[in-house]
Amino acid sequence: MMRASLILLTLFIVSACNHTSYQAVGETSEKADSQATRTVIYHLDPDFYRDPPNCVVVMPIAGAENKALAHYVEKSIARHLVTKVERVITPLGRRRIEQQQGYDLQNAGDMKRFAYQERCPFHIRASLEGTEEVYALVWSDKRVGIVLSLHRTADDKALWRAAHVARRGEGGLPISPFSLISSAAAAGAFQSDGEATASVADDAMRRVMRTLPDLR
Repeated sequence: MMRASLILLTLFIVSACNHTSYQAVGETSEKADSQATRTVIYHLDPDFYRDPPNCVVVMPIAGAENKALAHYVEKSIARHLVTKVERVITPLGRRRIEQQQGYDLQNAGDMKRFAYQERCPFHIRASLEGTEEVYALVWSDKRVGIVLSLHRTADDKALWRAAHVARRGEGGLPISPFSLISSAAAAGAFQSDGEATASVADDAMRRVMRTLPDLR
């Protein structure tokens, strides 16, 4: 019981830290921990401004256990990118071109041919890291971790990287029978909310994309 209470207390303290900070890191430090607080870590290579992206292809998220969330995040990337760069090839547009032209974009040669034919020399890759759910009867905690990297396709150099874990929780410490019932109800409703995870993903994407310079 004591151990469960300590876990809940830790979650409440973490969820109370509602200020997002932005930390620029060196090229070799992109794995810095962004889960302890609401911190967005990012790196912007000097080549970003020497060779500014004018068109970006949104690549698929590989290896994600939650396929529905991965597809949602891919579309969210495209929605944010259209406010940053002149042209974006969306996941749907990419799949259509792949099918029509027979490209395999997991192949480096096909990726370069795709970039040349479509006059779109940059692509963005994403992964879901630190994504999990915690449900402890009176507390529900959802986390979505997003890592993005923008690459120049010709040499696969990463011009921008960013990572963040967004989290949201519902419930409370049960200090009375009434608070036990209300906290359990709030936690259960949040845990079963089918749109909650997507909303947390939107939080993460919005914060990460703030670190990408606007080139429009």
